[in-house]
Amino acid sequence: MYFVFSGTAKIHKKWGDNKEIIIRFAANGGIMGHRGLGSKMVYTVSSTAREPLVVCFFGMDFFAASLKTN
Repeated sequence: MYFVFSGTAKIHKKWGDNKEIIIRFAANGGIMGHRGLGSKMVYTVSSTAREPLVVCFFGMDFFAASLKTN
């Protein structure tokens, strides 16, 4: 799981042979990678930095422990 500290990222998905669809934009305080949670741990979209981007990574063990504690 990633939290956007600063900058903007485009969250997008391949659509057809030569097309992509923009799902959303993640900016300051936004979350990326959260839809890969669950039993399959698959996230079928990509992200691309639209400007200089600083993200904070939280590993799944830390995230799960935080959910149990809080």
